[in-house]
Amino acid sequence: MRQEKVPFAETRSFSSFFLDYILQKDSLRPFYSRFPLQENFKVQRDEKSSFPKLHRDVLVRVLQKQYKNVQTTDAVKKNTAALSSERTFTVTTGHQLNIFTGPLYFIYKIITVINTCKRLQQAYPDDHFVPVYWMASEDHDFAEISYFHLYGKKYTWQTDEQGAVGRFNPKSLENLFKEIPGDTTLFQEAYLHHNSLSDAVRYYVNELFGATGLIVLDPDDRTLKQLFKPVIRDDLFNHTAKRLVENTSTALEALGHKTHVHAREINLFYLDSGLRSRIETTKDGFSVVDTSLHFSKEQLEKMIEDEPEKFSPNVILRPVYQEMILPNLAYVGGPAEVLYWLQLKEVFNHYQLPFPIVMPRNFAMVIDAPTRRKFEKTGSQALDPQEYQPGLDVESIHPRCPGHF
Repeated sequence: MRQEKVPFAETRSFSSFFLDYILQKDSLRPFYSRFPLQENFKVQRDEKSSFPKLHRDVLVRVLQKQYKNVQTTDAVKKNTAALSSERTFTVTTGHQLNIFTGPLYFIYKIITVINTCKRLQQAYPDDHFVPVYWMASEDHDFAEISYFHLYGKKYTWQTDEQGAVGRFNPKSLENLFKEIPGDTTLFQEAYLHHNSLSDAVRYYVNELFGATGLIVLDPDDRTLKQLFKPVIRDDLFNHTAKRLVENTSTALEALGHKTHVHAREINLFYLDSGLRSRIETTKDGFSVVDTSLHFSKEQLEKMIEDEPEKFSPNVILRPVYQEMILPNLAYVGGPAEVLYWLQLKEVFNHYQLPFPIVMPRNFAMVIDAPTRRKFEKTGSQALDPQEYQPGLDVESIHPRCPGHF
């Protein structure tokens, strides 16, 4: 198999905002803590050493519960147990629960965190590094995960379920298997023998990557939400994140960059069976959008204490939730994810949380043999070798950035 590397800028697929970040332009330095260079992970590790022991213990208990009915590898068992140690840290990526894995870059993300942990383990052998896949199980945008393309045909999951997609029963995918060509044994086992989409995705991701020690985490968990209560309370009643994100967005826009996410007054959804909808303030309390649900401040205070699992963070607070429950050093994401993280640094400062290293995932394009032959027949090539710039290619954003080759 031939491999060619193309500088990011030459692909004309990335914004100037993203290119400025990977080129470490001085104008963006105030919006992140450390760039993903191997030597920066040591400083990040030292800062994250403040991660509370209580949070580690909770994390291990939750993972043991979530993996209770999964046949795990020794590597997964070892990594789960290791998370109780103050010398263990994670590198995390997150993605929606697209059926049949969805876009190929889902795999690229996971490979990036796995390779990053391998590189870090070699560089810092006295510590332990665990790759994590954070399932977007609370996301309610079913339309985005309900289909996939194979051999030029679109396959779509039909269901009437609503709310957080991780709670959907995947057995309704059974009819789709009659249409899909090829060996679907892995996915039949996943979807037809589990009662929730989250459990199904954990199963097949574990089957694919369990040998590497990859941990799959479902954040839709009451015990984990207990750790998130201070942020829930602050966002509901003080609306701090909105002010901080707007200030940062204004500063980025003044530099000519288009921001990707917008904070609301309340950045939480109300989460219940068959429902995930925004919480808004009203003249006399709080309401849940598109429902008849209405709460007083006192009722929400009680709900935070007794039922924190009913609050689900949006894109602004999900990263904060992640960093509160994981001893995490870096987050791996696509171009849009990398850029919206740069809007959040002041939110992390407010909650006195270390801001993680933000790493672009690996990028690749697979060109089949017929297309390659057309390239060769016309004398075309992806890039003039004389124009190649080491360190700015599709597979490696920096020669010393762990996880990229």
